[in-house]
Amino acid sequence: MASIAIPAENTNLDEAFPERTTRIERFLQIAVAVLAALATTMLGIGAQNPWLPVLAVLASIVSLWWTDIGGKLYLGRTLVNVAMLAALAVVVWQVFTFQGTLQVFSAANLLVYLQVILQFRRKTLKTYRYLVALSLFQVVSAAAFVQGAVFGLFLLLYLGTGIATLLLLQMHETELRFVHEYCRGAGELSEGNGKRPPTRTFGAPPAGDAAEVRLGWPLWRRMLGLGFGTVLLTLAMFFIIPRIGGEPWRGHQTRPASMVGFSPTVRLGELGEIIEDPQPIMRVKLIRTDTKKTFRAVSPLYLRGAVLTQYYRGLWAHHGPGGRRYRRLQSGPTGPDAEKPYTIQQITIEPSERPELFAVWPCFNIREDQRVYYDAMRQRLFRPRDLTNQRFAYELGTTAFRGQDLDVLTPSTELFNIWVHMQLPQDPTRYGLRRLRELAAQWAEESEIPPDDHYRLAIYFTSRFRDSNEFTYTLNPPERDPTLDPIEDFLFVHRQGHCEYFATALALMLRSRGIPARVVVGYKTDEFNRFGQYYQVRQLHAHAWVEIYLGPNKIPAYLLAGGDDARDRFLRGGWLRLDPTPFARDEQIAKRNIFVRMGSALNWLDYLWVHYIADLDQGRQEQTIYRPLAETVTKQVKSAFDREWWARFRDGWIHYASQNRGRLMFMGSAALIVAALLITLWRALRNKYRVLLWLYRKFGFRPKRWADADRIAIEFYRNLERLLARYGMKRPVNQTPRRFIEVVGGQLAAETGESDLTPGIVRIVETYYQVRYGAHPLSIEQAAEIDRALSRLEHVLKSNVGRRFKRLRRTLGRTGQRLVRGGK
Repeated sequence: MASIAIPAENTNLDEAFPERTTRIERFLQIAVAVLAALATTMLGIGAQNPWLPVLAVLASIVSLWWTDIGGKLYLGRTLVNVAMLAALAVVVWQVFTFQGTLQVFSAANLLVYLQVILQFRRKTLKTYRYLVALSLFQVVSAAAFVQGAVFGLFLLLYLGTGIATLLLLQMHETELRFVHEYCRGAGELSEGNGKRPPTRTFGAPPAGDAAEVRLGWPLWRRMLGLGFGTVLLTLAMFFIIPRIGGEPWRGHQTRPASMVGFSPTVRLGELGEIIEDPQPIMRVKLIRTDTKKTFRAVSPLYLRGAVLTQYYRGLWAHHGPGGRRYRRLQSGPTGPDAEKPYTIQQITIEPSERPELFAVWPCFNIREDQRVYYDAMRQRLFRPRDLTNQRFAYELGTTAFRGQDLDVLTPSTELFNIWVHMQLPQDPTRYGLRRLRELAAQWAEESEIPPDDHYRLAIYFTSRFRDSNEFTYTLNPPERDPTLDPIEDFLFVHRQGHCEYFATALALMLRSRGIPARVVVGYKTDEFNRFGQYYQVRQLHAHAWVEIYLGPNKIPAYLLAGGDDARDRFLRGGWLRLDPTPFARDEQIAKRNIFVRMGSALNWLDYLWVHYIADLDQGRQEQTIYRPLAETVTKQVKSAFDREWWARFRDGWIHYASQNRGRLMFMGSAALIVAALLITLWRALRNKYRVLLWLYRKFGFRPKRWADADRIAIEFYRNLERLLARYGMKRPVNQTPRRFIEVVGGQLAAETGESDLTPGIVRIVETYYQVRYGAHPLSIEQAAEIDRALSRLEHVLKSNVGRRFKRLRRTLGRTGQRLVRGGK
C-alpha cells in the first residue's frame, strides 16, 4: 500500500497532502479560472475597456497551466503582499485623480488586480474562496455600467459556472476532511533529521473516496436543474415584485455616443464624420392606439433633432436669444386631432454626450411621469443633463401617420419669424453667395413654374439635386476650396458631398426665391427589426433634410385629403419635408450595413433586455405585466360563469370531434402508448442492472462494457445501502464500505441467527471495489450472485422484523393481562 507523510503538527486540510491533486480539485481549478475570466470580461464590457478581458483570459490560462497544472510558477507570500500594496496605491491615486464614473471604474480595477495576483498563488481552500468572492464583486461592479443583452448572456454563463464552482469547492473540502479523518490517529511518529519536522506515515486512502464517487452525471444533472430553477425563480420574482421607485437603474456609460449636429453651431462636414459609424443610437417602436399593434411604416422614418435657421460661411446656427427655455411637452393631441387615434412612439435612446431627444414630428406627451422637456425657442426635445450618461426610455404620441404612411406635411403650431427663414448672407465679399442666387434664378427660369407656386418650385429644385445626376453623394467628400464659401464650392467646383451639403444648398437656393426654408438635422432610418418589431437607429443614419413653410393658400389640395378636418389642421399653414439627397446615399449605407443587418437577432435580444429588464420601471411593469395579466384573469373568470361561453365551447368541441373523429382516436391511442412507454422506462431505470440481467438471460443481449460497469456498480451497492438504511442501518460518512459491511454483518448474524448471510453481502462489497476501482467488467455470474444475495438479505430482514413485531405484540398482551388482573 502506498504511504503518505505529513507533518505531525499539521492540522490544515489544505496542506495535509500538498503533492496530491485529485480529479475534483483539477475540475475546481479549471472552474475558478473560467469564473475569473467571465467576471473580468463582464466588467470590461460594461466599462468598454477591451484590455480587461484580454488580461483576464491570459492570466487565467497562464496561471492554470504554469501554476495549477505545471506547478512551476508560484508567488511567495511576501511578493504577493508587495504586489497587493502596489495595486492599492495605484487605485487610490486614480480615485483622487479622476472624477465621477472613472472613480467607480478605478475601484473596480482593484478587484481585477487582486484576482490576477491570487491566481498565481498556491491554491488553498481560502484562496479559492477569495477568487470566487472577487469574481462576484466584479459582476456587481459591472452592473453599475450600461449593459445590454450580451451582459445577460454572460450572466447565465456566470451563474452556471458559479454553481459548478461552489459544488466543486464543497466537494473538495469534503474530500480533504475525508482524508484527514482517515489518516488521523494512525501511523508511527518518525524522528526528524533537524531540517524537517517529525512525520507520521499513513496508508493511502482508497482511490475514489466518498466525495469523488459522487462526481458524475447525476451531480451535473442536479446542478443543471438547480441553475435552471434559479433562473426561473429569479425571473418570476423580478417581474412580479412591484417597482417602488420612479426611475429604473440604467447604469453609467464610460464612453457616451457622440452626436454631431446638435450643438449651438454646426459646421458643414461635421455630420459626415459619424455617417460611417454603425454604433446603435436608439430604438423606435410604432404602435397604433386603435389596434394596439406595432407596424412598419411604408416610407423611412424621419426623426427630428435640431432645427437650423441661420447660415454664414459654412456655419449653421439657430437664430434667437441664447439660453434655453424649458417647459413640459404638451399632453395629448389637440385641435381637430383630439378625438382621433394616433401613433405611440416608444423610444429608447443610448447614453450620449448631448441631452437632445428625437421623435417623429409633430409629437406630444402621453406619460406625465417621464422627464421630457421642450425648448420652444429652438424647437428641440431635451432630457435632464444628469440622465445623459444613462439609457433613457420615453413615449410620445404623434399624428404624423396616415395609416402606415408618414406624412410629408406637418401642421405649423409654433409662432416663428418668417423673415429669419428667408435670410441669406449679406456679405458683399465672396461669401455673399452671389453665384448661388444666380443659379437659383436660372433653375427657376428653366422650370417655367410661376414664382408664387412655392410647392411646385420646391419640388423641382429638390428633383434637380436628387434625380438629375448633376450632383453625387459620397462618404468621402473632396477637399473644399478655402477661397470659396463651402456651399458654392459644392455647387460649382466639387459637386460631391454629404446630405448636409445637399440640404444646405436647397434651403439657401429656395430662400433666394422667396420661399421660407430651414435645415433639420436628425436621423433617417428604414432598418426594421422583424424579431422585435422596432426600428434600429444608428450613427450612420444621421441625416439632414429641408423643411419649407407653405401658407394655407399655398398647400396643394391633394395634400389636404380628408375633408374639412384636414384643412382645419393647417389653418396656420404647414412645413413640407424635402429630401434632396440622392438615393445612392441609402444604397451606400445598406452596403456598409450588411454585417449590421446580420445581427438582427442579437439586436432583438438587446431590445428585450432594455425594454423588459433594464428599463422595467413602475409604469412599464404595470403596462406590460400587471394590466395584461389582470385583463386575462378577468376575462377567464367572466368566461367561467358565462353560460353562453360554455355553450359555445361545448358546441365547438362537438363540431370538432364530429369532423375529426379518426384523428382524435389516433391521438388518444398514441397518448396511451407513450404514457405506457414512459412508465415502463421509469420502472426500468429504477433497477438498471436487473433489467440488463433479464435482457441477457432472455435475448443474450450484452453491452460492450456490460452497460457501463461503473454506474451499475454504484447502483447495486446503493441498493444494498438503501436496503440496510430502511431497517435503521446507515453508513457513517467517515466509514468505508468494507468496514461498514463488516460491522453490519456481525450485527445481522447475532440478531437473525443467519451466520451464512454475512459472506454474501461481503462479496457484494468486494465486487463493488473490483468493478468501481479496479476497472474489472461485471460478469454474468457476479450479477446473478449479487441479485440472489440482495433478495435473500431482503427476505431475512423482512422476516426478522415480523418476528420482532410478534414478540412485541405477545409481550404487550401479557402486560395488559397482568394490568387487568391487578385492577380486579
